[in-house]
Amino acid sequence: VRKLATKAELSRGDFAILLYWLFPEIRYGASGSARIANDVLEHPQRESIVRVVNSGILEVDPSLHRFEPYRSIRRSEALAAMLRLLDREEPPLACLGGGPIPRSTQALCAVGVACGQLESEADCLPAAPVSGAEALELCRITQELLGVG
Repeated sequence: VRKLATKAELSRGDFAILLYWLFPEIRYGASGSARIANDVLEHPQRESIVRVVNSGILEVDPSLHRFEPYRSIRRSEALAAMLRLLDREEPPLACLGGGPIPRSTQALCAVGVACGQLESEADCLPAAPVSGAEALELCRITQELLGVG
């Protein structure tokens, strides 16, 4: 985790590894439906990635069965993952608006602001890459919202 925190840009695999180690409910919880991601079979951290994928936090391309562990993770993907973690909370958090996690980046950014994960929608930059430090801060805020720590 410390090594990943220093990276200027995280890959999807890196982000999955952070989630695996920072959120015990992913590491120890029951996984959801099994999803096959062909491109993680040879990845050195495949067990961590598969656990995150099967928890439903990060998505796999349903038609190609690819996770793309070496592709940079975009801010919109990281934010959506954090919101999916929050969406599991009972009772549901009011900031999520009572519906499913939005797919549009504009709505995703608005929910991120409502939940306090972003200061403003202008800070969202949905297509931008995520650094290790930014990912850790997003995880910290999410853990606070979950009452962890």
